[in-house]
Amino acid sequence: MRKIFFVILAALVAFTGMILPSGKAADEVNSKVILLNLQKSIDLALENNIDLKKQKIEVDKQKIASRKADDAADKASDSDSGSYSGLLTEKFTPKQKEMLVEIAERNYEMQQESLGINVKESYYNILLKQNILNVREGSLESAKQQYEIAQAKFKQGLIAEYDALVAEVQFKTKENDWETAQRELTKAKMDFKQLLNIDIDQEIALTDDFILDAKEVFLEDRVAVALESRLDMIQARETEELYALNVELTGSYYTSNTWTYKDASYQYEASKLDLEQQIAEVKLDVNKAYLDLQGAGEALEPAEKNVEQAKESLRIVNLRYESGLATSLEVLNAQNLLESTEQSYANAVFNYTMSVENFDFAVNHGSPR
Repeated sequence: MRKIFFVILAALVAFTGMILPSGKAADEVNSKVILLNLQKSIDLALENNIDLKKQKIEVDKQKIASRKADDAADKASDSDSGSYSGLLTEKFTPKQKEMLVEIAERNYEMQQESLGINVKESYYNILLKQNILNVREGSLESAKQQYEIAQAKFKQGLIAEYDALVAEVQFKTKENDWETAQRELTKAKMDFKQLLNIDIDQEIALTDDFILDAKEVFLEDRVAVALESRLDMIQARETEELYALNVELTGSYYTSNTWTYKDASYQYEASKLDLEQQIAEVKLDVNKAYLDLQGAGEALEPAEKNVEQAKESLRIVNLRYESGLATSLEVLNAQNLLESTEQSYANAVFNYTMSVENFDFAVNHGSPR
């Protein structure tokens, strides 16, 4: 049985570049800032989403249609006409309308879940952009220190003008990169606010963060859960049952060689094929999401090790530079390598986080994309 150890997400620490006091003090200090954990963000999106409100209206409309069908079935039963159309009105149409209500309700639930995972992705994207901003800020500080050291050494005649210019260009480049990261973070927050239908000028602070915790997952068990409980599977099974009932009712009035019976039979056969196809699609969804999760998990440790190695390389190069044994270009390369590995690790954490969410969605709800 295949299995994998993967990361579970949990609300833990504030990760927005600001310190958030706790309790009543937090509300007072941040009276103009909305503090958002992941669940509160999802709740706001569900409360404010226009498409969800429209789908809720559709659910109510289908319920009215179902009640009308029940009334018609009662009248058909009272009339006791014995006709085929009367039998369908009494036995089949109410089931059909009931299924349409369930479909509308499941579509409503599916839209809720899809919106939820979109909120999660947008929420974690802000954390990613904040991580990248922090990386760029560290690179800028390092480049600034290097620039100041280079200027002092150049004035003392200890390095060539070229080395001083290299340090200056690096400092200006990192300054521009930091400003770009700030803009990207701002845009990520704007997209998030739009998703939650929050005013674009409203200040927000996210209070949940990534956390790593091992958990064992068995693929075969998750596939079985998906086949049993996913909304698209339930709908496919109930559709098959409905058309099986139609064949049964039709067969009580028409022989198998009539067009009416054949039409009902064709609908039933098509529904069986649809169910078979749905089973294959669900298995594909879960297996692909599992492989994505597996790959993202395997990428985490090497990405973290690369950061550690790059930090040590930069430390050594800085010591050599201070002793006059390394050039500004060597320092620049070491700084760029550290920034690159730190950004790669930030992306790895984000990708892993979303692969966990997407796997859960594939098992319990449907294809996330």
